[in-house]
Formats: sequence, C-alpha cells, structure tokens
Amino acid sequence: MRATPIYQCLLEVKSVAGAEFQPVVINVTMGLVMVIGPGLTWWLAVTYFGHKLLQWMFGRDPHLSRIFTKYMKEGDFYDPWPKPSQHMNKRPFGAGRDLLC
Repeated sequence: MRATPIYQCLLEVKSVAGAEFQPVVINVTMGLVMVIGPGLTWWLAVTYFGHKLLQWMFGRDPHLSRIFTKYMKEGDFYDPWPKPSQHMNKRPFGAGRDLLC
C-alpha cells in the first residue's frame, strides 16, 4: 500500500516574521514607499507598530485576514427566505448558489 506524506507546513498559513504573508508584504511595501518617496523616515515607526499589530492578530487567529476579506465581499443584506417574485435558486455566489438542497 502506498502512503503519501502530508507535511504540516503545507497545511499552515504562510507567515513571515510571525504574521500572515500578504498583510506583511503590504505593510513593508507601504513603509518603503513612504521612506524612499517623500522621505518620511518616521513612517518606519508606523510600519514597525503595524507589524506588531499584525503579529498580535496572527497569534489570535491565523485565518483572520482571510475571514475578514471574505466577510467584506459578502452582500450587505441577504434574506434567506423565498419570495413569490424570486427566480428559482438565485442566491448570491458563495451562499449556496446552484446547490440542490
């Protein structure tokens, strides 16, 4: 019988310096742009404390930024109850659309 190993690092969220990868890249990029462009060296302190905030958030929940972005893409209001004028199974994407239930 063949067994395929599943490595733990492939299942975890990608992180850099104790925080999630994408927010860290955005934070560091903004820091570099503000220091190199207009020469605002005090922005390094903002970048540092922003990274500390990202580390704290990642420590509480590693999937927090993904949950937040999915929440922000949802509609403002979704009424789950059918209406007489509603077309058959026209739920929004991500809310069970085209599922036979």
